[in-house]
Amino acid sequence: VENSGRLLSTLAAGDCFGEMALLSGEPRNATVICASNQCKLVTLSRDDFLQLMQRSTALQGQLTGVAQKRTELNQEKSNDKWDDPLFKKMMKR
Repeated sequence: VENSGRLLSTLAAGDCFGEMALLSGEPRNATVICASNQCKLVTLSRDDFLQLMQRSTALQGQLTGVAQKRTELNQEKSNDKWDDPLFKKMMKR
């Protein structure tokens, strides 16, 4: 996962990405590059994603936790998370 050419993280099998944009409604803030031809991806529209989240409080909790951890890790690599508008928006939920 990259942002402005800077490596933010490396994902493994079963990891998800894009949840922060789907949760917040904001544009995505990173680019994911598949390092091999073995990648298999599943895509969801925002509407489908939100329907799944409404049906499963467990999924909602897991993805919100993933998004919060990613925000915290990204902020550790850049500036203060409390000034990040995406973090503030997500914490209001």
